[in-house]
Amino acid sequence: MATERSPGFKLFFAGLIGLVLIIPLMMVYALSWDRQEQATTAQKSIAEGWGGPQTMVGPVLVIPYTADSTETVTENGQQKTRTVRVTKELYLSPETNSIKTDLKPERKKKSIYESVLFVAANSGSARFAFPADFARYGISRENLNFTGAELRFGVSDARGLQADSKVLVNGQSRELQPGKGLAASGNSGFFTFIDWDGASPLEVKYDFAFRGNKSLTMVPRGGETNWEVKSSWPSPSFAGDFLPTKRTVADSGFTSTHKVTNLALGQSLVLTEDMGAPQPSGDRLYEAPMVSASAAQQAIGGPSQAATIGLIQPVDLYSQVDRSVKYGFLFIGFTFLAFLMFDVVAGAKVAAAEYLLTGAGLVLFFVLL
Repeated sequence: MATERSPGFKLFFAGLIGLVLIIPLMMVYALSWDRQEQATTAQKSIAEGWGGPQTMVGPVLVIPYTADSTETVTENGQQKTRTVRVTKELYLSPETNSIKTDLKPERKKKSIYESVLFVAANSGSARFAFPADFARYGISRENLNFTGAELRFGVSDARGLQADSKVLVNGQSRELQPGKGLAASGNSGFFTFIDWDGASPLEVKYDFAFRGNKSLTMVPRGGETNWEVKSSWPSPSFAGDFLPTKRTVADSGFTSTHKVTNLALGQSLVLTEDMGAPQPSGDRLYEAPMVSASAAQQAIGGPSQAATIGLIQPVDLYSQVDRSVKYGFLFIGFTFLAFLMFDVVAGAKVAAAEYLLTGAGLVLFFVLL
């Protein structure tokens, strides 16, 4: 006559089989992770050449100026201090900046993989003027070189810029030049030379469009920034340092409005150092632009603050499989617990083979999934 096993031994035996089944379950999880990485690589290849996650900044008026700089040098073994004349850049943000963005999403497929791309058509107007207390910044107007003034726009991935960009300064069309963006966009973007003496306000109207994918980030610069976005994409994600003051999300698309003042930014209209790239937030959709070493050196004014809108795909097959496999430990554990209760409480003996076959069936389910 066979010896009746104790409840403690049955619990230990069921736990041991459960631990053994973790090995194939982890192999299934590794397979799921590998497939998810393949999907991410395929999505990146779809967006290659189109444009990455975009960050736009500006416009900002950059004016060269001369200033005295004290430096210490060593001559004949002795340290000497001398004053030299250097050229620096003054960054003047607009008093007001209003931007309207039409975010047009587009699905692109490669085999069984899909990625969401977009074209962002931006139009806006900005007003520049020197603040009344400009003298308090320690820069004399006589030292400003207005002939070298530039109006700069930052776009983190300039490959996506479209050909129909235009800028009007005081009603006159200006020729646009590539490069010389702002540090917050990795010094990528475009600019135009302007003629301005600083005596009267500068009115700027602009229209430009660019391609991108995943997310669009706007870095506010100015006394008051208004950013209105509309899109036909039904599943936006709002992240970054500033959330919309108004937003409407429906199956037909979404609209959002951001209003940011320089008091919220903690920035003056007049800066002698450019602001750096925004820091990535906890939201995984928020991606900062790639910043070169030279841009990082110039951006000594600290990181910028930003508002981000991501175009997410709410139904992600690989995310669902990943979550299901993680719950596989619970499925096996609760099933074995039910078997153990039938064995200990109800007296229905459950053989080791039944534990193994049931566990193998559960693992096979996740393989098929």
